[in-house]
Amino acid sequence: MTDDLRERIQNQIGLKKGDNVLHIIKKKTMLSNLVVEAVGESGKVYVFNALRNGKNKDPVKFYKTMSEINPEPESLDLILIEDSFFDIENKIEALRGLRKFLTNKGKVAIVENKDSKFLKFFGLGKRKKIDEIMFDSSYRLKNEFNFTNKYYLLLFERE
Repeated sequence: MTDDLRERIQNQIGLKKGDNVLHIIKKKTMLSNLVVEAVGESGKVYVFNALRNGKNKDPVKFYKTMSEINPEPESLDLILIEDSFFDIENKIEALRGLRKFLTNKGKVAIVENKDSKFLKFFGLGKRKKIDEIMFDSSYRLKNEFNFTNKYYLLLFERE
């Protein structure tokens, strides 16, 4: 990843030193290091395993339940769901439940591979469905960012 692309992604997501982030992924990803570097030593990154069976070959330490993570209410600046939105069961219920951990200005960023099940399932022409899921979860679209020819970012904020 080039420094320019790294900076553009960081700016679009709004990551900064001291932020607290819940990173929902299935395996270590291209944004894993970016998130850790961006929040620095004064921030925290919680990594949640989105795989339904909880198995993962990657050596990254994943938390399997929110009680293992145990963030304080209203302590998360960002929930970053990377290439795993489709794998989250009961999306609306899960996203509503996570609201209590977001700060007032906290955001949800969904980053998906354009070839993922997520976009094949919903289709690029069916963005209305994505918006409906997020709207039903009490979030509204703030920004869209097509940051490479492979990845797509949707940034939502609390209603």
